[in-house]
Amino acid sequence: NSWPWQVSLKHTYKEPNAHISGGSLISPQWVQPAAHSVVGKTHDTHDKKIVLGSHGKFNKTKYEVVR
Repeated sequence: NSWPWQVSLKHTYKEPNAHISGGSLISPQWVQPAAHSVVGKTHDTHDKKIVLGSHGKFNKTKYEVVR
């Protein structure tokens, strides 16, 4: 919660929801991913999720928001 705009982009099919890259929340509906995670790559959005409010990659808290 210290950096509420910071997000974690994760796979939904890997164990335990493997972190792909970081990004920034730039509006209520849009996330800007780190360039190295998207440039020259194709991504299916159905197998990804965005996590906000996390304080650790493996510890879920009541403040986390997952989309």
